[in-house]
Amino acid sequence: MTYPPVDGVRGPVDYDPPQVVPGQIVAPAADTATPLSGTFLLEDIQQLVLALRRHDWVDALFVGWIGVRDLADTVVDPIGTAKAVSVGWLLDHMEPLKTWFNVLAGDAGAVAGACVTWQNISARLQQVAQDLVRIAAALDGQTSETVERLVALLAGLAPWVQVLADLASAIADALGVASSIVQRAHDMVRDALARLVGSLVSAQAELESTGGAALPVVIVQVGEDAAAETAGVVPWVSGTVVSMAKLDGILVRLVPGVIETIQVLGNVAKDVSEMFTGPQPPAAPSGPTPDYKPPDLMQQLADSGEKYTPADVVFVTTTKGGQLVWLETGNDNAGLQHILDRRVPVRRPRHTQKRDRRLHLDRAPRRSQNRNRRPPNSASRDL
Repeated sequence: MTYPPVDGVRGPVDYDPPQVVPGQIVAPAADTATPLSGTFLLEDIQQLVLALRRHDWVDALFVGWIGVRDLADTVVDPIGTAKAVSVGWLLDHMEPLKTWFNVLAGDAGAVAGACVTWQNISARLQQVAQDLVRIAAALDGQTSETVERLVALLAGLAPWVQVLADLASAIADALGVASSIVQRAHDMVRDALARLVGSLVSAQAELESTGGAALPVVIVQVGEDAAAETAGVVPWVSGTVVSMAKLDGILVRLVPGVIETIQVLGNVAKDVSEMFTGPQPPAAPSGPTPDYKPPDLMQQLADSGEKYTPADVVFVTTTKGGQLVWLETGNDNAGLQHILDRRVPVRRPRHTQKRDRRLHLDRAPRRSQNRNRRPPNSASRDL
């Protein structure tokens, strides 16, 4: 699955999506910050170059218009623009400001990750639906009443699973669009805050240069800048934040249930398949094969002067104290072969042997007779 394209205020964002592990359903969040994001005029030039390479003349004209405005701001107020560039870049690249600002203005990369997650859910559900149809087709020729009911169950369940897959795909498409909306809101808030900070820095410099005489003019100028920035940002951002908050709440409650449904349906399809085809052989273990004869330990064994046959060594290791321990294939008297061929005889308890049981039964009457017999000298003792 691929991460969706994300559009910001200045056009498509050229970000690097993270790698998704095969078989993983929940995808990681992407980082939509580029090296020049938040730098105003420098970012305008970068986006203009990308638009021209794509032969996207509409984006090129739009970014060019934004670049002309940022160039004019730089010429009119170079000190404030320089401070705004610094603040904008820090908000997109410096931790923990970046994380805090993403919480405040929205994280388009997290929305893009959620989009890929729902793409994975849709693909998994489609696979389950195909498995149900395949199993039902394989059992269609059976005449058992149980099998016929099972085929009807699977045939009726597959369309519903396909509906869930289509729903998950629609949610993924909606999140792909939402990622661009969140990115635009993020860029607008970032630029507005950066410009306000730049305006305050310019106002401070103007007050210092005039000795405080321009205070009324500075107050009016800062107020007009703040009103101009918030007028275009607040309605867009407030609507975006409210909508994304509601969507996030729905998805947070929906994702665990859908994932559990996928697991249950997958187990049902697997169990039904194994009923008629038998269990599938276990998959081959993944990962590197353990090295039971590390070269460094084999070299230590060779340097130790111990008598051994290198070709017969099965494994070599060390104890906690650093002492070498190794095992060879050996023969009937020592080594691995001796361990495998050794048999310990198991002796039965005495009370389970026939001879012991016969002796026990023969002695039982004698014990009862002896128990009733009086000692020879018992009469003298009674007297």
